[in-house]
Amino acid sequence: MRGLTGDLGRRLRTAAGLLGLGAASLCAPTLPVMAQDVSRIAPPIDGRPVHKQKTPRGPVFPRAPTIDRAQPLYLQGDELIYDNAGSRVTARGNVEIYYANYILTADEVIYDQGAN
Repeated sequence: MRGLTGDLGRRLRTAAGLLGLGAASLCAPTLPVMAQDVSRIAPPIDGRPVHKQKTPRGPVFPRAPTIDRAQPLYLQGDELIYDNAGSRVTARGNVEIYYANYILTADEVIYDQGAN
């Protein structure tokens, strides 16, 4: 491969070097693999090691608060398009909806008044 020059020669020399490294790693002695000690990673809680603690049961997320549907909904945007036949309002551009202490911001919202 010494006689080869240019890009092909460089590629062949690189491939031969990589093959040599692969063969050397197959002959290298291996070390035993050990698992991590869980007690060193996380301290015990409630006096019990982490691996002996019980998993809490119950819902992952708290219940959603009840919303008073009698509260008004305020909708504003740069452009409001009313579709009286379809009972829809399309808001475009810097849309903000205020409802039950929540604020929704978006570029465009289609509000179906019949699906409330």
